Amino acid sequence: MSGMGGPDDEAMHAQVLVDNYVELIRQHIPRGESRVRCLDCDEAIPEARREAQKGCLYCIDCQEDHDSLPKVKILHHIL
Repeated sequence: MSGMGGPDDEAMHAQVLVDNYVELIRQHIPRGESRVRCLDCDEAIPEARREAQKGCLYCIDCQEDHDSLPKVKILHHIL
């Protein structure tokens, strides 16, 4: 126990953290129409990618660069 409340308080706090994390992830799900050209390098994004990944903003190479960016430490721990 952390000394800041009982087990119910700790469970509620944990649930709030999980709920906030889920909402953060939902906000980052691509939506809408995909770009025709990559936002970073301006190369054409293939139609197959645009159809498979709705709302994509980047070509595959640039998306890989974005995916490899460091994550916030607490989020990285959860992932």
